[in-house]
Amino acid sequence: SRRAETSASRCPYLAGNTRSLSEHGSQAARADDSATRESRSVPGQFTTARGPSGEHEPFPLRVRWLQRPPPCGSACLWLALQLHLRVSILVVVGVRLEHLTVRYGVHLAVDDLTTEFGPGAVALLGRNGAGKSSVLRALLGLVRPASGRVRFLDLPPDADATVIRRHVGYMPEREAQVPGASAFDQVALLGSLSGLERRTSWRRAHEVLYLVGLGEQRYRPVAGYSAGMRQKAKLAGALVHDPKVVFLDEPTNGLDPAGRDEMLRLIRQLAVEFGKSIVFSTHILTDVASVCRAAVVIDHGRIVAQGTLEELTSGEAHRYAVTVEDADGSLPARLAKLGSATQCGVGRFTVHLGSGVGVDGVYRAVFEAGGVVTGLEHLRRTLEEVFLHAVAARGAR
Repeated sequence: SRRAETSASRCPYLAGNTRSLSEHGSQAARADDSATRESRSVPGQFTTARGPSGEHEPFPLRVRWLQRPPPCGSACLWLALQLHLRVSILVVVGVRLEHLTVRYGVHLAVDDLTTEFGPGAVALLGRNGAGKSSVLRALLGLVRPASGRVRFLDLPPDADATVIRRHVGYMPEREAQVPGASAFDQVALLGSLSGLERRTSWRRAHEVLYLVGLGEQRYRPVAGYSAGMRQKAKLAGALVHDPKVVFLDEPTNGLDPAGRDEMLRLIRQLAVEFGKSIVFSTHILTDVASVCRAAVVIDHGRIVAQGTLEELTSGEAHRYAVTVEDADGSLPARLAKLGSATQCGVGRFTVHLGSGVGVDGVYRAVFEAGGVVTGLEHLRRTLEEVFLHAVAARGAR
């Protein structure tokens, strides 16, 4: 837009940041350096600055301004991140698993699994050992399926694992640290391993560490971080190369309530504001309800339930919570004749209406018992009920 172009002309930091990372390469890096030299009249492409460790560390000159507000105000930094990351909303990506089977020797970890992960956040639910991590490893090309295939719908069918990893990010469940490395060093290294040029990986490391809230601590060793900060550093490593699809393996594991809320906020922002496709592997159902639009439930390597959260929790068609006043002692028996009824407290019942019985039967039963209906609510199932019912049904087969 004209406003973005005007801001870029006033603030050298915005120059070259209005395109997606896939379009950034040596040409974008040269353009960024050219804009920096023209605006600051400083020769050369790189400079050094003394970090908290006291050592001089190289990075692009324009990234040096991240340590303090840029000349035209700190709002320019945030605008740059928004312009840079929101472009990915234009890309609709999907991942499809077709009859995927994964074996470790004689152990069957994933059994003939077929599903699709579209845009937004989708939960991969299951108990410990259900096969969630094996599915993620197969998606990343880290294990070879015994049969079936994984296909990224916007990549060629014959794309190899190296090409696929350039388009995906992975946040592992277990700790993954380079001994003695700072968050900046580690995230920049992951960017280089993902195929970014060195200058681009440095710039992106600064940007994503600010995005996840570690901007002021990015030069500290990761080993000295709290559990929440280490999780954020792992998330930054998954985002540094601007992937289209992000796999998160138990991202809230070990976090306190405040840290969990912050992590879920970041995941929601990635899915809603930045348009990323998120595959969220977890067994914490409240986290799923907070950020995901759909869920796939697996048990013993097979899908036992899948759909949008609206579909999964829609509940039974004839299950109601009824609140009454002034009814006599005959009401429980009258409600039970409609199907089944459970008293949950004084004047509160859960009623399952039988086939062919309508809600008017509830009102009639309460009237005949001399009471008044003060509340009637169609009950939805909780995710916990969905999960337990699906797993129990699988075990009964």
